[in-house]
Amino acid sequence: MKNYIELTDKILEQLKKDNPDLNPERELNWKYAEGDDLLEMARAVESMGLIDFDLVSRSDETDSWLQLEYHSKIEKTVIFDYDVSDIYDDLYSFAKQLAEYQEQIDKLEDKITIAK
Repeated sequence: MKNYIELTDKILEQLKKDNPDLNPERELNWKYAEGDDLLEMARAVESMGLIDFDLVSRSDETDSWLQLEYHSKIEKTVIFDYDVSDIYDDLYSFAKQLAEYQEQIDKLEDKITIAK
């Protein structure tokens, strides 16, 4: 079983490495703050193999939001969270949330049994 506190630290380290000019203590706000690209940050962490899901941007005529999707062992894409927060107090809180999502997905996937 993964150590999710350790995973948070690894994600935070990767985010700092990938975003050296970003003040890790300032608020991140995907919708309104220029230069906060939570989607790109999550993709970079995913490409390093630290998480197994994607944050994606969705929108309609009046709004836009972040959604969490992953490819399940049942060979389907699962929308795990339809409305992911797009505001984080700091880089650590974003890293922690990514690790918590990974923990929740892992627990869900562990419960799935595929009949043979």
